[in-house]
Amino acid sequence: MATFAISAVTRKAQATANGSTTEFAFSFSVKTEADVAVFVGTTLKTISTHYTVSITSSTGAGSITFTSGNTPTNGQIVTIMSKTALARSSVYTSGGTRNATSLETDFDTNMMLFKNCLLYTYPNPTDPP
Repeated sequence: MATFAISAVTRKAQATANGSTTEFAFSFSVKTEADVAVFVGTTLKTISTHYTVSITSSTGAGSITFTSGNTPTNGQIVTIMSKTALARSSVYTSGGTRNATSLETDFDTNMMLFKNCLLYTYPNPTDPP
């Protein structure tokens, strides 16, 4: 599991497509490809079918690349959002071992979830559903 600083950036990135660009970057941290949601306009796209995700292991930031035949047309708004799952995989037991990596991972996840709550609670009027 990756551990990295969770920076004070919005957990959403938007860009206007030009009809030929297929790669769009995001600066917020995610742990897995499944933690990213992509919209073109207000239509939610499907990972692997419509786009792939590349994550930088040292920061958790990355980019999405639209697959062949799925490049957004000129003027369409591409929105990349965090969708960290509301789940926890770690279990701490009495007398069990706790290490810095497991605690850091849990703290990172909690911060991502908190920032997601803020994003979805106070969206801009142009945000996708």
